[in-house]
Amino acid sequence: STDLFARISTLTVREGDSFKAGEQLIAFNCAAVKAERKAAAAEHLAQKLDYENKLVLKKHSAVGQHEINIALALTDKAAAEIERLDARLSQCVINAPFEGRVAELLVHQHEMPAAGNPILRIINDTSLEIDLIVPSDWLSWLGKDAQFTFQVDETQKQYDGYVIRLNAAVDPVSQTIKIRARFA
Repeated sequence: STDLFARISTLTVREGDSFKAGEQLIAFNCAAVKAERKAAAAEHLAQKLDYENKLVLKKHSAVGQHEINIALALTDKAAAEIERLDARLSQCVINAPFEGRVAELLVHQHEMPAAGNPILRIINDTSLEIDLIVPSDWLSWLGKDAQFTFQVDETQKQYDGYVIRLNAAVDPVSQTIKIRARFA
């Protein structure tokens, strides 16, 4: 998701596409944020020059320390605004945090996604995991790192796996427990 209110300018992936770690997935049109940053840089420069001018005036006893402190605070405020806008600009491009595939794409190029709404779901397909619901009486032999074989109905193939995590509670109605496993 993103909290930017900007149009998607570049969408380099589609559902099912593979990508490498660090690869650009989505870029937003951040021209407005860039312009705000440029204005903030100019404001910072003006505040910095004013502060430096007041330091010179202080040497000639033309200003008091209070005015210098205010000028310094305004300079720091302008610098903080630049940092805030730099943080916004860093969100203008979404790069892949890991190697994987696009599981779901919820936006299109030229759209303006709503802030906070999911725009993309990606998965790391280099280390596949599976969620299984198994009978709770299997807990007598099934623990962390336990190895087992399971069959996938869609492929009619059997795969070896091992348990990486067990849910904390047994479902009292179905007498089952959810486990997470990794393909061996």
